Amino acid sequence: MQRLVGVVALCGACHETQHSGLAEVNGRGEFVVETLMRVNDWSSDEAEADIEDSVKRWGRLTTVDWALDLAALDGWLTLEGFSSLVVGAEARAILGNTIDGLPRKLSVVVGGHIPEAVWTW
Repeated sequence: MQRLVGVVALCGACHETQHSGLAEVNGRGEFVVETLMRVNDWSSDEAEADIEDSVKRWGRLTTVDWALDLAALDGWLTLEGFSSLVVGAEARAILGNTIDGLPRKLSVVVGGHIPEAVWTW
């Protein structure tokens, strides 16, 4: 089970460092290295080592078919067909991703309350 326990707000450049593989696919790998160097005061070797470690971790994590628990966002988001905000591994594909371009099933609740637990973990 992959369970959301909190949310961290990031600027666009820092968010891209969390998806360095996608950035590389989009021709922005060098930008990610530069951002990591600037934000962390790292050398290029340190930034590239961090990316290499994240690629290895991603490789290990993708060998598991994860169920997804977004219950921490109850009252803030809705997920068509999953009122509990828990999606079994077999249904994860309905969420799509940025590469496949599938329409998202998640919707923001207009006027919804963001649960305090999301910000206080």
